[in-house]
Amino acid sequence: FLEANGYFLIERYHRDIVKDTTFIMGKNGSSDLCGDAYVWTENYIAVLDGATPKGNFLWNGQKGDTFVSHLLADAIVSMDKDFNASEAIMYLNNIVREEYKKHGLDFSLLQPEERLQCSIIIYSLAKKEIWSFGDCMLRINEREFYNIKEGDRLFAALRAFCIQIEKDKRGANINELELSEYGRECILPYLKQYVTLANQNVPFGYDVIDGGNINVNHIKIYAVQKN
Repeated sequence: FLEANGYFLIERYHRDIVKDTTFIMGKNGSSDLCGDAYVWTENYIAVLDGATPKGNFLWNGQKGDTFVSHLLADAIVSMDKDFNASEAIMYLNNIVREEYKKHGLDFSLLQPEERLQCSIIIYSLAKKEIWSFGDCMLRINEREFYNIKEGDRLFAALRAFCIQIEKDKRGANINELELSEYGRECILPYLKQYVTLANQNVPFGYDVIDGGNINVNHIKIYAVQKN
């Protein structure tokens, strides 16, 4: 989630704003193992959301969401300050593509649930624009923009259904953590199938940086103006 309160504040004070208002905490209580990341440079502010892994492959000992979010955060540090939205997203997608090659992997042969996936939202100081690719949320001058995937709406309802059934069966003998884990296990087979729709122009298809073929025309671009 990225918030912009007028480009003047971001341009002149963005370092203080990011430091004072950011918070990251992974499910296991450690920010180092979290699949989310943020980065700020003299040219960009970005929030990255690595997709929770559906498979078991480890990338340099890390789960895919943690690895890809930090991989792309590092790439943004050295990203050309004059990139436009398409150039930036393609550059980052190529970073993931090259990472597959470093691990001796072929994107087309890799099981879909093992592929790296990351949604991202970037503020460009040079362009005074916010670029969103994937399902990250943002707020500009108090106006909120939500990019929720249709598949996520469906799975949230299905997960809630599974949890409710289990809760009714076991009553007070189950805690919230057990329910949460149970709900995810129920929908995991569908989540593994869902990743096959990444960057596909089909019902329930969705956009994500994954090192494959992406559609840069789906990048959402928001102008940030003084409020």
